[in-house]
Amino acid sequence: SLDDKSFLQRYTPRGRKSIWSRINIDNVARLVEAGRMTEHGLREVEAAKADGRWDRAYAGSKEMTIPPDLQAAIDAEPKAKAMLEKLSAQNRFALAFRTNNMKTEAGRRKKIADLVSMLKRGETIHPQKKK
Repeated sequence: SLDDKSFLQRYTPRGRKSIWSRINIDNVARLVEAGRMTEHGLREVEAAKADGRWDRAYAGSKEMTIPPDLQAAIDAEPKAKAMLEKLSAQNRFALAFRTNNMKTEAGRRKKIADLVSMLKRGETIHPQKKK
């Protein structure tokens, strides 16, 4: 914090190909409505809309669901399915996020196969917290 009444927050410029979240999009709408969006920020929004990153914004962890193609592949493997049921919310989000961010269908299919194999081995992306 800066003092007992205010704090500092750093805003780092986005990378040219950085992905957007739906939370970012909601923040943009709020800032535009309040008249607080900067010219530079609006340029970044327009660039994201032009190259498709805006439309590919990912859902937050509370809204993210396992994509149907990944779910079908997991359901076809009993060990993977059993492991999925044990995963923390963080690991479920990671599976969905990594699948949804593949740029090509071939890459997506390979990622799904890799994730299913990982689950069959009883492995996770992030360490599971003990319950």
